[in-house]
Amino acid sequence: MKNKILFVITIIFAMFDSFNMVLFAVIQQKIIDSVVYKNLELYKSIVIISIILLVWFSISQYIAELLQNEYIFRSIKDMKCKILQNLIYGEDNNSSDSYLSILTNDMISYENDYLKSIINIARGLIVSISSIVILMNYSIIIFLITVILSSMPLIITKIISTRNSKMKMDVSNTKINELNFIKNVISGLLTIRGYNAHKQFYKKAEEKVNNSEKQNIDYNNFLSKYSALSSLFSNSVFISLFIIGTYMTLNGYLTIGILIASIQLSNNIVFPITNIAKDINKIISTKKIRERLNYLINIDFKNNEVLVTSLNESVFSLKNVSFHKENSEFSIKDVNLEIYKNKKYAIVGESGSGKSTTLHLLLNPCEDCKGDYTISTINSKNINLSSFRNQVSFVLQSDFIFEGSIFDNVTLLSDEYNWVDVEKVLDITGFLDIMKKRKLSLTSHIDSNKLSGGEKQRILLARAILRDSNVIIMDEPTSALDRISSSMIEQRILKLDKTIVIVTHRIDKEVMMQFDEIILFSEGRIIMKGDYQKLYNECKQFKNLILNQTL
Repeated sequence: MKNKILFVITIIFAMFDSFNMVLFAVIQQKIIDSVVYKNLELYKSIVIISIILLVWFSISQYIAELLQNEYIFRSIKDMKCKILQNLIYGEDNNSSDSYLSILTNDMISYENDYLKSIINIARGLIVSISSIVILMNYSIIIFLITVILSSMPLIITKIISTRNSKMKMDVSNTKINELNFIKNVISGLLTIRGYNAHKQFYKKAEEKVNNSEKQNIDYNNFLSKYSALSSLFSNSVFISLFIIGTYMTLNGYLTIGILIASIQLSNNIVFPITNIAKDINKIISTKKIRERLNYLINIDFKNNEVLVTSLNESVFSLKNVSFHKENSEFSIKDVNLEIYKNKKYAIVGESGSGKSTTLHLLLNPCEDCKGDYTISTINSKNINLSSFRNQVSFVLQSDFIFEGSIFDNVTLLSDEYNWVDVEKVLDITGFLDIMKKRKLSLTSHIDSNKLSGGEKQRILLARAILRDSNVIIMDEPTSALDRISSSMIEQRILKLDKTIVIVTHRIDKEVMMQFDEIILFSEGRIIMKGDYQKLYNECKQFKNLILNQTL
């Protein structure tokens, strides 16, 4: 547990604060008995002590709450930052939507039902133990009744612990499902409205919300039953003690002050123990959530030792490689492919032929594939990913534009580039002209939802060029642009002194003639490689691709 020293200090002050409740019961007894026996000197002394303790109570309570808030703040901050660090730096394939729900719903549960419960248990223990010690000195009979009846909530907690943990996890999982679906709906509103699919999506959303809230109310009703049973035993203690205590007072076994103090001390035992039982129940209920959080914090991401500091003549080499992309129906089979330094390659083929899957494998060399896959003669599975990615820039079909300035989007918040560098690459992609027409500057804020597909692609291309890496890999980088703009930008990119691999469905002869090699995929296999003229003269499927795009 991080912040151990702060945790210990927090617990100590929480105990001091809780012990004040016990002192208050003793002071009550002294004041009442001094009045009953008309002991003025004792009365004055107790009043002065009470005033001093009242000030101490307020100060200790304030310090205890400050320490508790600081401990919870640091614990939650550290955990969130560690999870985000593993998400951003790591290779975990969990859905980003799941992370979003975990960082909100699960973290709230972790704070309220785990961290605060631990502190509350420490408070309850010091109150109940201190009260037990003093109550034993007052009356052993009242002590025994209190301890026996107040232990029942702890027994109930033990009985229901397994079911409680399962129900809590079910609530968390349904919240994740609800959030995932709502996020998908929000991102697809234009499609839903355009296809008049309002009714079915609303029905599905209503079903998700209903399932989530049904799990939630079932869990709350379950807790209500537990709370009602605990209250039954708590009230039984109070009534039993009141009857027995007044009887003992009438018969001279207790003073009025001790009677009132005993009832107060009994409450200091019963209610803390009842609350301890509830807090233990809460902690148990978070077991699965804590396991999930601990997994995300302690993910041991593979960080291979072989660094890629430069690229050899053979940049990528795939020999008899087969690969099936997870959560996808597409795969590649027995692919043989050589990508050489500073050469230009186009990957073409019909939809679903294996083009994008091949690019995925090039960008993720540690994926589990069959065959021999090397990068600069290094086995792909031994590559240090961070060093490899320093050598590669890319543009994907669904790439990342965030709300921020144009400069920040192109540089990805890096401070390595200046304004001149950014303007230069924006000029190459044609976005600088758009900025001038709209009177935008590099500091202008952009919203992904308000950019056209072509405008997004121009920014993404600028980002890839700006990095000045040795390799640029692109998947349909100009698909949202008109043919003239697409041809102009691609020709500018192909003039760069870099290794370039582009997946494209658009076969423009003028652009294709500039590639050193065109690779034609069909049904997950490479069926032919060569320059434009060779494929055009010898491959019927290549001709069909050209014919289909002109229809």
